[in-house]
Amino acid sequence: MTVNTKVTPTFTQLGPYCAGETPDALPTTSGNGITGTWSPSTINTTITGPTLYTFTPTAGLCATTATMTVTVNSLPVVDAGESKTIANGTSTTLIGTVTGDGPFNYSWTPADKLLNATIINPTTLNLSSTTIFTLTATSQATGCYASDNVTITVEGSALSATATATPSTICAGSSAQLGAGASGGSGSYTYTWTSDPAGFTSALSNPTVTPAVTTTYYVEVDDGYSTVNSQVTVTVNAIPAAPTAGSNSPVCEGTALNLTASTISGATYSWTGPNGFTSTLQNPTIASATTAATGLYSVIATVSGCASPAGTVNVTVNAIPAAPTAGSNSPICEGTTLNLTATMISGATYSWTGPNGFTSTLQNPTIVNVTTAAAGQYNVTATVNGCTSVAGSVTVTVNTKVTPTFTQLGPYCSGVTPGILPTTSNNGITGTWSPATINTTITGPTVYTFTPTAGLCATTATMTVTVNALPVVNAGEDISIPNGTSTTLDATVTGADTYSWTPASSLLDATVEDPETVNLSVTTTFVLTATLSATGCSNTDDIQVTITGSALSSTATATPSTICAGSASQLGAGASGGSGSYSYSWT
Repeated sequence: MTVNTKVTPTFTQLGPYCAGETPDALPTTSGNGITGTWSPSTINTTITGPTLYTFTPTAGLCATTATMTVTVNSLPVVDAGESKTIANGTSTTLIGTVTGDGPFNYSWTPADKLLNATIINPTTLNLSSTTIFTLTATSQATGCYASDNVTITVEGSALSATATATPSTICAGSSAQLGAGASGGSGSYTYTWTSDPAGFTSALSNPTVTPAVTTTYYVEVDDGYSTVNSQVTVTVNAIPAAPTAGSNSPVCEGTALNLTASTISGATYSWTGPNGFTSTLQNPTIASATTAATGLYSVIATVSGCASPAGTVNVTVNAIPAAPTAGSNSPICEGTTLNLTATMISGATYSWTGPNGFTSTLQNPTIVNVTTAAAGQYNVTATVNGCTSVAGSVTVTVNTKVTPTFTQLGPYCSGVTPGILPTTSNNGITGTWSPATINTTITGPTVYTFTPTAGLCATTATMTVTVNALPVVNAGEDISIPNGTSTTLDATVTGADTYSWTPASSLLDATVEDPETVNLSVTTTFVLTATLSATGCSNTDDIQVTITGSALSSTATATPSTICAGSASQLGAGASGGSGSYSYSWT
């Protein structure tokens, strides 16, 4: 029988470990090939100090048990300090505390945010964000380390400056309020302002500036930890000249009022005026202006935010006058005067139009010797301050004149009683005559004029009445003739062509101018009527033929009246009377 010597398992020493560290696994096979198990089976690093671990070889192996003492060192007790809050951009000192097996090596992370990351109480850089600092303390004796962290909360924002100018664009002569716009950081700031062009400095946070030209302002803000810079430019725009305002004033109500402003390059416009008027047009129009639009209009031109002085224009919107009331003396007769009338409107001029091309600028025009072509509608407008009214109108009637008609009177013979001139015409027109009555003592034609009664639409009329002269009749000188004789009447007549003597029985021919009488035995007055056939006018004259003596008589005698045959007898005529001149004829 062979008795083998027991082999002692050999192992590479494990540890030491730091508390809490993940240990190595205890090997189940020794360095010299012995398998087995450990008790405890695993290394426990939660228990500090030395711990004995026993290896028991697998049954049947000719080996001894073995032990391994594994040391677990305590970790340093690390306190990174109280968390705190600081302003953005500021720094602080971290206060760490470490106990345990010293001395210790210190390591803070993030190291780039610390002035020295290897000391227990380092100072941070200026922080701009919340940072968790981790302190790792490593025991120089054991190499064990522990960590703790502290949170440095950064509140607010980083120190910044945003320079502003309110407004950033100004008009010449105006001011702007600068603002540093500091924020973040410690909250306690100092300011340093400068400018370009140079000449401005200030330590105020919000200085007021009145630059003459466009200027850039620079500000440096210091919060005690750091500085920041910013800049702002104040643009200075020139003030434009006042626009020249104009209009088409004066205008009439109801028409368009056109406002004008001179052109200024790049300008916008702002109009104000009566009756609440506003406009942003350069040349606005009020389409149907009322009198309320009368007054002063102002216009401002704005270029790059700079308003000019106001240009102004006075505007007059004149009222349209009321339509004049048109009238006339219609109805009238042709040939008379048409009187047109329009009511008085103060300050007005007038314009008439009417039939037959009639126009007039008189308020109350007339048309003399009017014709029927003037009948119709007449319109009149009144214009005041260039504004023309609605037309007033009147209808005119022009009646045709009636010509009075009369039955012709005459002709008359001189001296006769004439007819009466009628005061009413055959067609009913009344009136008067001039001369009023026919005068037959004046021979020849006489014109008598008939004037219609006033108000009647009638023409004057005339009647020519002729008065013919009477023949001039001289029957002759009165004569005497012996009884029983005859004579020839010796008349002288002018202006007649027919003759009539009476008594015709005592004449041989009573129709001749110089008739011969029969033998007259009595004194006889002969009347000659001489007539002009053309006119019918006659005149008379008479002549007296006086009979002297007795009538012719004869008393025949025979002496003797008885004779014997063969005897003679003396006859005697016994003539007497008569003409006294006898001739005898015996039978």
